[in-house]
Amino acid sequence: MKKFVLTGFVVLILTFSVHPQPVYVDEAGNWFERGIAAYNDGDLYGAIDAYTQALAIRQDYPEALNNRGGVHALLGDYAAAIADCTAALGMRQDYAGAFSNRGFAYKALANYEAAISDYLNALAIKPDFTDAWYNMGGAYFQLGDYKSAIDCQNHATMLEPDYADSYYSRANAYYELGGYADAVADYTQAITLAYDDAHAYYNRGSAYSAQDNYERAVSDYQAALERKPDFAEAYNNLGIAYSGQQDYEQAIESYTQALAIVPDYARAYYNRANAYIAGPNDYDKAIADYTEAVTLDPAYIKAWLNRGAAYDDIGEYDNALADFSRAQELNPQDTAVYNNMGITLKKKGEYDQAIASYTKALEIDPQCAIALNNRGAAYVSLADYNKAILDFTHALEIDPSLSEADANLNIIRALAQ
Repeated sequence: MKKFVLTGFVVLILTFSVHPQPVYVDEAGNWFERGIAAYNDGDLYGAIDAYTQALAIRQDYPEALNNRGGVHALLGDYAAAIADCTAALGMRQDYAGAFSNRGFAYKALANYEAAISDYLNALAIKPDFTDAWYNMGGAYFQLGDYKSAIDCQNHATMLEPDYADSYYSRANAYYELGGYADAVADYTQAITLAYDDAHAYYNRGSAYSAQDNYERAVSDYQAALERKPDFAEAYNNLGIAYSGQQDYEQAIESYTQALAIVPDYARAYYNRANAYIAGPNDYDKAIADYTEAVTLDPAYIKAWLNRGAAYDDIGEYDNALADFSRAQELNPQDTAVYNNMGITLKKKGEYDQAIASYTKALEIDPQCAIALNNRGAAYVSLADYNKAILDFTHALEIDPSLSEADANLNIIRALAQ
């Protein structure tokens, strides 16, 4: 049994906030105020210069260090940000803002454990620090701890019910956990509050698509494209949604639009190839697209498998086996490789080799009912009915809904009588 797989992905957005804390009214304080004004005007380098002037006058100025560190982080100089925030914390151990800003810099450097530690310190000082909850949730997300990420965003939204960023981030975490209905609800809330942008509609469309609600997915991907016409990923996923509706003509057009924007988009070639087979049965175009996909991404196992399956369907068995062998080299533990290889070998009449391929698949996954069914069919070709009956029976024990095994078992029992 051959399977054609469609792929998509979710976009994440990261935000950052500065917490100015003016406290002095002398010349250093004046420079501090200029730093805040420059920051508010978008003049980040001017802000750094102003905070540096303030620190030249008053070295023990943790607020200036903290804010300069925050601006360094916004400019991507995370080492300088960490140094400034650490210096500020050396002067004020209870400085929640400095812990939070240093946590942001650590997170940007992918040091998520250090970031979480700093956010926890900030929250121990200031439990209602919404941005710290939000950014700590982002760090947990990057570690793959989606439940903790959701818990952090729960705190953030309880503190600020209109915090659109937090709803958006929580939606991403729900999506990763397969909580697509919750993800849709949070994306919708984020869109309602502030996120009337392409990525929000795109992500909600992905959550709808994951629930097989292709009509709404199509609507959201179209909304994303209205806001960002060069959004190649949205065209790709729009094609997936159209394929879900079995509207392969529109799917092919969507993938073609994606490729017009990003000509080296391997996944779009792969998905368009699938649509060519599922819709017009155009194997020539499908094989050409799979070839483009593996040329662009030689490690694209699904493309090698699907091109091999396409070759098998049109009777080019040697080409099919060559593609399956390439997929085997890339992942020797993929049961689909050996299952597909067995199908082709059986069609070539090489039954013993087919059985060996199915057996290899079962060594990897003893619960692979499809491989058991297919091996049983190969045993039938060798007139080894007892082994065939054992395989069909075992396949049905694993998956009682496998109709092919049930039909094969009834046929072989009749033959064996």
